[in-house]
Amino acid sequence: MARAARTLGLLKPDVAVVPAAVDDVFTRIGKEGLVVARTRTVHWSLEDAEHFYAEHKGRFFYDRLVQFMSR
Repeated sequence: MARAARTLGLLKPDVAVVPAAVDDVFTRIGKEGLVVARTRTVHWSLEDAEHFYAEHKGRFFYDRLVQFMSR
């Protein structure tokens, strides 16, 4: 049997801090026939965000992005 494809989904801080919004996201995922295999809540440090988005370093949005995702 073939293994199901997996992907990473991130909820942005401005959405994730509102619990009802998180529930809505999971509901919409389920309605599309997808299954959430695992969840984890993480508060990124600035260094974590810089590492995750390193491929975008030097682009106009990079500094704002890492600040936003680590707030």
